Amino acid sequence: MVERSGVGVVVVLVGLIALLSGCSAGGTSGGNSAADAPTTTLSASSRADDDEQATEACETGRRTIRVAVEAYYAKVGRYPVDVDELVDEGYLLALGEPHPEWTIEGDGTVVGTCP
Repeated sequence: MVERSGVGVVVVLVGLIALLSGCSAGGTSGGNSAADAPTTTLSASSRADDDEQATEACETGRRTIRVAVEAYYAKVGRYPVDVDELVDEGYLLALGEPHPEWTIEGDGTVVGTCP
């Protein structure tokens, strides 16, 4: 039981790091205040940056799930049936919305479509 808790803590920490890295990518830089921000609408390049960040966050989520799959396999000796099993057994926190419909194949491959 202690081993599972340790694995769960590692997986949760990896997930938090992934979440924070995705959130920090959209932050401001250079210490500019809101008063200094331009009031124009988003350009095509800004939307492209947002799309790229969403894709990177999605791929980070896939890697996080893959780490949880491998931790589960190391402990249990088989791959989980689905992501819900990882959540139920404490290897992952519940997935927030929006997220792709992740599936886990028989060889442990995590499948889902990122934007």
